[in-house]
Amino acid sequence: MPSDPYAQYLTPPAGDDPYSKYLSQPGKATAPGATNDYSDSPWSARLRTFQDAATLGMGDKLYSLMSGTPLAEVKGNTAAAESSLPWYERMPIEGAGYALGGGALLGSGLGEAGLGADAIGTVASTALEGAGAGGITAATGTDPSLSNIATGAAGGALLGGAAGGLTKGVNKALTKMTGKAASIDPDQALASTKAANDAAWDAGTKIPVNGAATNNAIASALKGLDPSVQTGMGDQFLGKISQIQGAISDQGKLGNQLNANQVNSWKRQINEAAGPGIEGGVAKSISDNLDGVLDAHGAGQWQQGANEAYQNYMMAQNLGEWGRKAAAGAPLGQAPLTEAEKYYQGKPQYQPLVDLYQKSQSQNDPSWALGHIAAGALGDLGGMMFGFPGHLAMEAAGYLGLKPAIKSMFKGAKQNALGKNIQQLYPQMTGQPLTGASPGVQVGDSIKNLMLGNTY
Repeated sequence: MPSDPYAQYLTPPAGDDPYSKYLSQPGKATAPGATNDYSDSPWSARLRTFQDAATLGMGDKLYSLMSGTPLAEVKGNTAAAESSLPWYERMPIEGAGYALGGGALLGSGLGEAGLGADAIGTVASTALEGAGAGGITAATGTDPSLSNIATGAAGGALLGGAAGGLTKGVNKALTKMTGKAASIDPDQALASTKAANDAAWDAGTKIPVNGAATNNAIASALKGLDPSVQTGMGDQFLGKISQIQGAISDQGKLGNQLNANQVNSWKRQINEAAGPGIEGGVAKSISDNLDGVLDAHGAGQWQQGANEAYQNYMMAQNLGEWGRKAAAGAPLGQAPLTEAEKYYQGKPQYQPLVDLYQKSQSQNDPSWALGHIAAGALGDLGGMMFGFPGHLAMEAAGYLGLKPAIKSMFKGAKQNALGKNIQQLYPQMTGQPLTGASPGVQVGDSIKNLMLGNTY
């Protein structure tokens, strides 16, 4: 009968046969096929338990092949070693063994094959890992038939999927309790977008544009307009157009060449000066003509980048201001909605600004009702304890102290939520990323490793 292969890790006791105490004794075997008793050799049991979880049963298979010991006997001794340990020792040992051995190899293999949690989701990936663990364990067992391997893989897939779902849920809850959301420094975002805007517009000053072509683009949009259209345009809008045409003429008289920066700036000024209706249509016609001029002078791509840099800079200013208002509890008013309608119609940024406006205007505040209920309950408690005088005194204390405290708590929560909503708009509205996110305390793969390690 071969001795326990793990007895070498123990301190040999005195006696002629140093390993005799680990060999089978009548009535001491604790698993079918077991020939060794581990009740007095906890370290041997721990090591054997660890290797079995780490190798998914392959260690027993190899030892059986190398030593000639029947596999059933080797498996029986392993089961005896595991059952000799109390659950609070066995479970973490098996979880650690699986995590460092078979689990690590399966997880790495799935990742290399594009089947990791990041690629197909936590539940699906752990289901595949569980299928691998279950299948390998069945294949290294005493009945490595295809049907048994398939059954083991199917059971492992179910267990792995459940473990992945549980891990995901627990991690999500822990993130909410201990995690830190990504954020941004509004001043830093403003400085970064200003630098990008300045660089973009400076580049535009180096792109020459013909003055006559620019003037013709504006004049052709106004030429032939119906008198009723002319009458429908306000003095402010017409005055802005006249001012720009004068500036173009002055540059020509001085013999100066225009640049793309000037043309794009005039286009923006015309759009901003235009009111709804007729003025908006004329402004669009002028803008389209000026776009054609810029394209003809090779400034089309520059214009797109410069406009984006300008909008990012403007939104960094707006978001910073709205964030300060939210922190102070001041209303945002119509500002987000105005920006959405003025600059972002038909663009991805439109709806987030509308949503921000609606959230800032929300009147959903249960503090009034809760304050009354709390004050009344406090009064009832006072009445039960001290009679009518106690009822009056404690209800008054509730209205004077507890009710304002509840209102302040809900107001603070609303301000914090609005501030977070504003922060979340920075990447889309300014191109500046949020940083500093932390998931907090996470169980990682511990739940999965415990579940699969203790099963396989």
